Amino acid sequence: MEFRKRRAAEAETQAKKEKEAEEARQKQANCEAARKQLRLLESGQRVATTNAQGEREFLDDAGREQAIRDARKAVETWCN
Repeated sequence: MEFRKRRAAEAETQAKKEKEAEEARQKQANCEAARKQLRLLESGQRVATTNAQGEREFLDDAGREQAIRDARKAVETWCN
């Protein structure tokens, strides 16, 4: 009986460690993506998005500034 309790506790601990490791990997991936997006927006290159009709639209100055603010928030969220 004690053996089964120990095995269950070990399995639970292992599952928790695996979940934490996966969350850390996901957070790192999100951080890298946010930083990449911020670098792209701050580089000055023209950036296009796709609208609801599937057409490409380029960001104007106001749209770029908003996107940069959003990207900075994402970096702050994921990279800290």
